[in-house]
Parts: sequence; C-alpha cells; structure tokens
Amino acid sequence: MRNDLRYQKFVSVMARPAVEEALRGLPKLERRILRLRFIAGRSVEQVSTHLKMSRVRIRKLEAKSLRNMRNGMVSAVRLQEAG
Repeated sequence: MRNDLRYQKFVSVMARPAVEEALRGLPKLERRILRLRFIAGRSVEQVSTHLKMSRVRIRKLEAKSLRNMRNGMVSAVRLQEAG
C-alpha cells in the first residue's frame, strides 16, 4: 500500500540518486532554494528573507526548478528504457 511508511522510505531511498543528479543539473541559486525549502524545511517567507528576494520570485524559481528536475528525470528514464 502506498501509504505504508516502509514503502515511502523505500521509494525515498531508491529515488535519492536520481534526485541528487537532477539537482546537480540546476543553477546554483535554484539548488539553494530547493535545499532551503525541502531539506532545511524553511517556508517561502523564510527563504525570501534569507535570500533577499520576493516571495513571488522564490515561488517562480521553485516551480521552474521542480519542473526542470521532473522533465530531466523523465527523460533519463526514457533513455534507459530505450537503451
């Protein structure tokens, strides 16, 4: 079952290398924003204050970064499946 904590932990561990590789493909600022938001657990407000940027800009960069990571990961999977 997908709500099972063991399953979630398994998926998290298995996805980690792909996520780290996708992060490396992002510009430094975008990596920093995602790390502050999702690893450090900071809010958009806290990240915007820390980086001296507007909340709107942080949200846009976060969305762009996540979209680029997702697209890159999907492309990598398709290449693996084709090869």
